[in-house]
Amino acid sequence: MGISENENENENEFSNAELTEIEKIIENKKNEDILKLDTNEINSQKTEIIEELCLAKSEEKNLLKKLKNYRLIENLNDIFIGSYIRSISLKNPNLIKLNSGGLIIDIEFNDNPIIILKNNLNKIFQIDFNQSIIFQKLSQQEEIILQISDYINN
Repeated sequence: MGISENENENENEFSNAELTEIEKIIENKKNEDILKLDTNEINSQKTEIIEELCLAKSEEKNLLKKLKNYRLIENLNDIFIGSYIRSISLKNPNLIKLNSGGLIIDIEFNDNPIIILKNNLNKIFQIDFNQSIIFQKLSQQEEIILQISDYINN
């Protein structure tokens, strides 16, 4: 028994509830910046910044693998309290490593912005925004937006 053309077309249509949810996601101010990106752009940005660190190719590949569901954050306004981030400190060029990361619990906006994080062991620590490369874990909404963007762009 085959699928008729009508049934096949209906599989590609969204329900009213799904369309309403997509509309909410797109209108959410927190998603403004991700709407301008697609998966290829995010991967290109990560690859470019990691290559600038002049690491061995195997280390670059390992870092990119660990950052699979993350995006590069270049602007402090692109992250929000509650986001999960990982970072690479640039304070010591001889010690380049990806920190385990944590949830943002506060951001101190001053001459030298500081991000306050809490890790899964409830340890609170801070990172210097200007002395770090920051990667934010993609939220479920951001992943949906990227899937839509990828679909539109392909």
